[in-house]
Amino acid sequence: MLDHNANGPDDALAALKDVQELLSAHPRFESGPVRASSDTARKPSVFGRIIKSFRFRKFGAEFSRDLTLLRFLLRRETPRTLILELQWHTTHVGDERSVFIHFVDAADEIRFQGDYSLDGETPDALGYFYSRRRVEVPEEAPVGTYRVRLGVWSPAENRHATLGRFRGCIQEPAGWCHNAVVLDSVEISKDRMA
Repeated sequence: MLDHNANGPDDALAALKDVQELLSAHPRFESGPVRASSDTARKPSVFGRIIKSFRFRKFGAEFSRDLTLLRFLLRRETPRTLILELQWHTTHVGDERSVFIHFVDAADEIRFQGDYSLDGETPDALGYFYSRRRVEVPEEAPVGTYRVRLGVWSPAENRHATLGRFRGCIQEPAGWCHNAVVLDSVEISKDRMA
């Protein structure tokens, strides 16, 4: 007999057996064979790719054909703290990849950054995952307007992911960062950011 108030099992197959036992009390319930998938990397649904294609019409940056940035929002938490919200879609989970987010001044110098690893990011059933990053603006950052540049790279291979299609953002000009996009700009003033 199952205790319906107890914590559920950690194992997905054990949980499925518990559900089967509960449903078997219904006179028209029939069960079929169940097996565990040998594919540990979940592939996104066709429906997720369809949603991605509609969202991409407005904004997106596709890297190496399997990772697409579909939303980027920059807001301030405090005058010296930026919050970056990103929505990604992927058709392939794995590969050690990192995101670089550079805040670049008018002289094309990186003054501060908000890089992070994608290791541990788990897409939902549609292939989406969400990142929220906090970036502290250093006190020594000079007053001025900064471009927000984003790209994807593989630290293990020491190379940038190829930028494919993009919409609603600008590709960086030829150079070492040509596989990146400019997403926004932010103004830093002496006592606060505009």
